[in-house]
Amino acid sequence: MLYVLPATPTVTLVGPDDTAWWAALGADPAGRSALVIGDSADPAAALVIAAALPDLGAYLPLFHAAVRRTVDAGSGRHVTVPRPLAAPDGAAEPAAASAATLVTLPHTGIRVPDATLQVTGYQELPTPAGVAYTATLRWGPTRVGTIHNEGSGGATIFWPAARSAVDRRELAEFVAASRNADGQPLTEEALLEELITEYEHAAHVAAAARTADSPVRLRAPLGVNGGLDRVSYTAARRTAAKVTTPAQRAALTAQLQRLAVPDGAWWQLWTGQAWEDLTTRSQPDPDRQEPQ
Repeated sequence: MLYVLPATPTVTLVGPDDTAWWAALGADPAGRSALVIGDSADPAAALVIAAALPDLGAYLPLFHAAVRRTVDAGSGRHVTVPRPLAAPDGAAEPAAASAATLVTLPHTGIRVPDATLQVTGYQELPTPAGVAYTATLRWGPTRVGTIHNEGSGGATIFWPAARSAVDRRELAEFVAASRNADGQPLTEEALLEELITEYEHAAHVAAAARTADSPVRLRAPLGVNGGLDRVSYTAARRTAAKVTTPAQRAALTAQLQRLAVPDGAWWQLWTGQAWEDLTTRSQPDPDRQEPQ
């Protein structure tokens, strides 16, 4: 239905316990609340958004940000808004709905509500204390801020741009709906770092495509003790002659197996859609001690 927004729209939140209202709508609340835009006394003629209350809470900030981005850009295009389903603390996440609404990023495996929130530029600056870096963060075509790290062991942080459609609160909502490759919640810093990693891998793949080569990467665990073997990072990126046949793949695998790699590391090949293992994880030396 076409809904013409009046100067002061009537917006009503109806809970699942208002059985008379849900009966008038002709729907079963099933534990959901309803956001009604229009006359709540005539639900059949109003615009109704029905979902569990935490889902509505996760959806509305992203809806607001999407509308702001469209208005700021002066665009008349449709506004497509993801619907993250973030469960409240201690509650089970609705698995089927969540899996359907989160997008998996190809190079890091993290799942996010909207893949168009991405890093589009990255610069490093060596310092006496380490490597400082800054990255440009955009949501679609709109620059929303920058990511900074001073390179001295401090945190990676987000700085919103002036009049940005995304502030720290909206970024926090995005983070709360996101998951790592194992399905676990992410911190804001972890999400920002993963978006930078996603950009670096995409740049690597694009560079290989320009020379008609195949991208390969070496994945390695952070360590061998204290559970660090379950957390991996990209230790090296290389390109190889284009792999298009099983024989070429086998030859590349044999070549990579002759290279020395850290304990537990393994090589992967980018197929155009995903990273696939070329070698298996090497076994750690049981006599090796982690440096103190």
